[in-house]
Amino acid sequence: MRLYWAPDRPLTGYFMAAYLLNVIYGSYWESFLQENRSPVLFDQLLAQNYQVEMFTSASFTFPEFDQALFATPPGEHLHQFDNDMSPWQGDAANNGLVVGLLHERDEDQPSMVFMFYESTHARYDFPVTSVIRKPYLEDLNHATMPRDSLAEESDALFNRYMNSSHFIDEQLGRIYDALKEEGLWENTIVVVTGDHGEEFSLNGRSVRRW
Repeated sequence: MRLYWAPDRPLTGYFMAAYLLNVIYGSYWESFLQENRSPVLFDQLLAQNYQVEMFTSASFTFPEFDQALFATPPGEHLHQFDNDMSPWQGDAANNGLVVGLLHERDEDQPSMVFMFYESTHARYDFPVTSVIRKPYLEDLNHATMPRDSLAEESDALFNRYMNSSHFIDEQLGRIYDALKEEGLWENTIVVVTGDHGEEFSLNGRSVRRW
């Protein structure tokens, strides 16, 4: 087993997640971006006639995922919401599209689906129906909240993060249910990963990504 770690580098995390099967280090992100090069994995999936669909509640253009990680799949297979939805609303809507795709797919073709969830990124967004931890910060804005305040509210901040994580767990459950309903559960590889971790005012520091 190989472990790759790069502190506070979300782009590196994404890069490693997609290129890991090819044993390419995440620090090559910039080189591959300049070459407009996607992973060999996606080249092979398309060559083998996979249905490939990518969904995000953030953006494929900032950072430039459409020019590196997903440079090979045609643009019409990259789906993102360009509206005023909150992060959890965008995640729920995209998740619904993924579930619909599983139910309506071409059964004669294998498929690969990518889904990026935004809710567990600061400001840690979720609907009230997903609350499992209290008390939690009712609002979070790292730009206006001083470091000392974050440290004082670390428990409530962590609870907010856990609530957003629980919401994502619920969305994954919807996908798992759809896979089972379609008889795909035993013949599907599901990879759940992250582009970075979080720490919550540990040792007096503010929230950081690693």
